[in-house]
Amino acid sequence: MKKIILSLIITTFVSFGFAQDAKKVQKYFDNKQLDKAKTEVDGLVEKNPSNSEALYLKAKVYGAIADSSGMQNLVQGDARAIAFDAVKTALNDSTNSKLTLMAAQDQYHALFNLYSSYYQSGAEAFNDAASSGEKAGYEKAMKLFEDANEVGQYIAERNFAKIGKVDTTLVLNIGKAALNAKDEASAIKYFKELADANIKGTSEGGSDGGF
Repeated sequence: MKKIILSLIITTFVSFGFAQDAKKVQKYFDNKQLDKAKTEVDGLVEKNPSNSEALYLKAKVYGAIADSSGMQNLVQGDARAIAFDAVKTALNDSTNSKLTLMAAQDQYHALFNLYSSYYQSGAEAFNDAASSGEKAGYEKAMKLFEDANEVGQYIAERNFAKIGKVDTTLVLNIGKAALNAKDEASAIKYFKELADANIKGTSEGGSDGGF
């Protein structure tokens, strides 16, 4: 009996400690103190590597860092890719009611932000390439648009938003970037996706707003 009571006390203290640490991460995030938010969330995940709530917070923080030019050096590698892996792992935990509530209240910001962020960065890279005429710029734009498409299809698969199996505007942009990058094979692939979708009448259009 004493062991059970002791175990419950320890569990309560651990849960309380996690909740306090999570609030600290969220506070720093809300105040745009991303360096402090990263330090806190990295420590939180280190102590709770399989905790889906911690991973969801990590995705939010790393996604925001990727969007901040002055903070990107805080993360080694692709901060968006790290965030996407974290949020997918978190959302795979369908039994965690606390996570479900957290994500719903947050309107799945950690995920939708990645979609819009990749898309926006792709558009900026494309425009820069159009000005400079550099092939590498178009290649960068194509990769960013493809990453946006990967996130968008995950959103669609999980029924978090209505996005067509062929996200037409995005796929068109990938094809245009590929064409300008002289990547004919990729350009043909994506333009064929658009053509097939229209011919078969299965095109569901692009994302259904909200981004």
